[in-house]
Amino acid sequence: MATQGDCRLAYATVQKAVRLIREVMTADVPELFIGICEMDETYIGGAWRNKAIHIRRQGSKRGRGTLKQEIFGIVCRELGQVRTWLVPDGKQRTLFPLVRKHVVRGSLICTDGFKMYRRLPALGYLHRWVDHDAGEYVRGIVHTQTMDGFWGLLKTHLDSVGGIRKRFAHLYVGEYQWRYNFRKLSHQEKVERLISLLMKIGGRN
Repeated sequence: MATQGDCRLAYATVQKAVRLIREVMTADVPELFIGICEMDETYIGGAWRNKAIHIRRQGSKRGRGTLKQEIFGIVCRELGQVRTWLVPDGKQRTLFPLVRKHVVRGSLICTDGFKMYRRLPALGYLHRWVDHDAGEYVRGIVHTQTMDGFWGLLKTHLDSVGGIRKRFAHLYVGEYQWRYNFRKLSHQEKVERLISLLMKIGGRN
C-alpha cells in the first residue's frame, strides 16, 4: 500500500482527500427500505476510564440515558443493507420521522422490548418485538440479531481506528456503513463506485 511519502503529498492534502472519500461514502445510502426490517440503537464514545476527569465526574450509566453518543440504525433483511444516524436522543420525536421517511409503510419492523417502539403500528407498520430483559432474543423471524451484529462490527472497526474527534464521528460511522452495504462488491467494483461518486462532485470541495 502506498504511503503519504510514496505519493509525495502533504499530510493536510492526504487528510482532505480521505475526508472527502468518507463524505461520499456517508452520502451513498439506500433511500427506502421495504419488507422485514430491524431497528435498534447503540452508543459510542470510548471506554469510560479513558474520559477526561471533568466528564467522569458527571457520572453516567449503561444503555439508554448514557452520556455517550447515540446511534440509531435500521437494517433491511431483503437488501442486506443498513442505515445509521447519529442522533441527539432516542425519543419518539427524533426517531419516528426517520422511520417514516426511510421505511415503506406496511413493512414489518422487529425491535427489542422498548415500549416506545410499540407505537409503530399507529404509523402504519407491522411491529413485532423480543423481550431482551426476559432473556428472549429470537422468536421465529422476530429478532434484532442482524442489527446487533452490525453494531458489534462497527464498534470493532471504530476501536481499531483509535481516537476519533466527535465532529468527524459521523464520517467514520458512514464509512463503515458503506463498507457493510457494499461488502459483496469486488475490490475493483468498490473503487469504480467511489470514483463515480467523486466525479459527480468534481472540484467543489
